[in-house]
Amino acid sequence: MTRTDRRLVALAAAFAPERAGRLLSRLGTLDAEEACSGAAALATAGRTERLAALATALAEPARGGAPGVPADRAAAAERPRVAAALRTLAAGGEVAGAAPALVRLCRETLDRS
Repeated sequence: MTRTDRRLVALAAAFAPERAGRLLSRLGTLDAEEACSGAAALATAGRTERLAALATALAEPARGGAPGVPADRAAAAERPRVAAALRTLAAGGEVAGAAPALVRLCRETLDRS
């Protein structure tokens, strides 16, 4: 399950435990079986446990990024550097100090275009 899926499961179980499975089954974006079984298990827990699960789900970092830094802001900060790396590689230069994985991805992108 994704971070968003876990949040939805925790929200449904915390605030509508008796209807959590039905509510989640209506969402086409979730793995319905896994979400419903997770919500059913969490819905039978006490209120304290449900709220703790919700707090944990809400505290998860965005897509593996630093806690408290929105993913969009983190991505926006990297765009100029990635664009510069693409331009340098397209011109036949080498990108000093860049991670090898980034250089490989940039080269693959240039090869496809």
